[in-house]
Amino acid sequence: MKSIRRELTLRVVTRVLPLIVLGCVLSYFLVRAVVYREFDTALRHEMQVLASAAERIGDGVDFDFAVERVQGTAIDSGLDYFFDARLSDGSLLKQSPLLKGARLDMPKGRPGQITVAPIMLPNGRQGRGCEYTFEPRVVTLTEHPGPVDRPNAPTGPVSIVIGASTSDLDRPLAALALTEVLVGAGLLGATLLALLSSVRAGLVPLSSLAHEVTDIQPANLAARVSEHGQPQELVPIASRLNALLARLEAAFAREKQFASNAAHELRTPVAEVRTMAEVAADAPAHDMRTTLLEIASVAAEMQGTIDTLLTIARANSGQLAIAISEVDLGTYLRELCARRIAARPGAAPLTCEAPDDLLVETDLAAIASILGNLIDNALAYTPSQGRILARAIATPTGVEVCVRNHVADFTHDDLEAMFEPFWRKRGTFIAGSHSGLGLALVRALCEVIGAQIRAELLPATSELAVFITLPRRPGLPAEDAPAREPSSASLPPTRPSAPAALDSASAPPSRPTPLRT
Repeated sequence: MKSIRRELTLRVVTRVLPLIVLGCVLSYFLVRAVVYREFDTALRHEMQVLASAAERIGDGVDFDFAVERVQGTAIDSGLDYFFDARLSDGSLLKQSPLLKGARLDMPKGRPGQITVAPIMLPNGRQGRGCEYTFEPRVVTLTEHPGPVDRPNAPTGPVSIVIGASTSDLDRPLAALALTEVLVGAGLLGATLLALLSSVRAGLVPLSSLAHEVTDIQPANLAARVSEHGQPQELVPIASRLNALLARLEAAFAREKQFASNAAHELRTPVAEVRTMAEVAADAPAHDMRTTLLEIASVAAEMQGTIDTLLTIARANSGQLAIAISEVDLGTYLRELCARRIAARPGAAPLTCEAPDDLLVETDLAAIASILGNLIDNALAYTPSQGRILARAIATPTGVEVCVRNHVADFTHDDLEAMFEPFWRKRGTFIAGSHSGLGLALVRALCEVIGAQIRAELLPATSELAVFITLPRRPGLPAEDAPAREPSSASLPPTRPSAPAALDSASAPPSRPTPLRT
């Protein structure tokens, strides 16, 4: 199992360790380079001093340098400073007495240029060497009284090689390297301890949040995690968790309410069936037919409620299959309103406004159930002195259907609840005769066919308006939906205009019957 603490520690250590090592190595080599540069500068200075002592006098060469100035000890005990001066033919001109005849060998550089490079000293130790090949300055006999070191010297430049041991440098540098290692290890250990402490302290809010979430159970979904005092990074998580808990609480509440309402709605007809069956058992034979017909009527009502609940459940779970075809929505809506007016002569006035050739590709049975339930709901709840308007218009992206009707004592809170299963406006004259599933079915079917539904309360006219927006083609983006001209020539000859199968009174046999309200 992955651990944030372990991952953070490992990542920081793997990034800090190379930095510490790199810092120690760079500091060591920087100090070493500075020390060796100063050492090489001192060798060049000594070379210039030695070179100034070489003089050419006539046919000879003299090396006028006091040997006592040359510092050093015996070769066997480690000499710090040797020099070896030779003529152009390689013969010895003069050398440090402590060399005892040994020769300092070093590749010659360019004449007139001082060269510094590593050298192997006669005692077998590593050192730094300085080589200089130059022409000695010319001096007359009168300017140089006394003997000459090489009276008959060959013409040409003189080569001087200086060798110095670096043992006095290597020991401090080795101590410096050890110090760097110890300091680096100490820094790494201190960093690791500080990191573990910081990570532990930094993860405390996350652990606290985890404990708060763990304490929330189905029995206390009203609880919320604390957002106040949380680190900035955890505030969005706490906010999303609280939003999720709110949705879960609402979903659980709806499920409980749904189960309670379903049980309540089915309990009454079941009790009626039982009572009628008990009465029929003692009734005379001529009354048996009437009782059985009443039982069949109540059973049909229960079956309609159950079928509607199954349709809503399948629609919400995405298991309701649809068959897309082209529908002349304007013609169908007008014929649907005409049938409703004929079936309910005493209901509130119903007006329909829908143009011809208002074409849309959708599921026939679904749109029939949606429109039928909306109009039936408006007819049932509109007072006789009110009015109902069903209107369909073309939009740039599809078709919009609006059903408006007068309502009494309707509030904005009712807008939020009207699409819930088994919801009915209490106190209305029709509330007790409806199961409250019609609008819930409408919303579920709209989601299946990709339609948008919204309800608005119009206080100025005391009307409730329900809008259904259908895309011209399912799955087609709004900006890509082509505008269609209302031309009768473009309609296929087999297009159904307003078949009876689309009405909310029936449905295809192979589909669940989403028709009862």
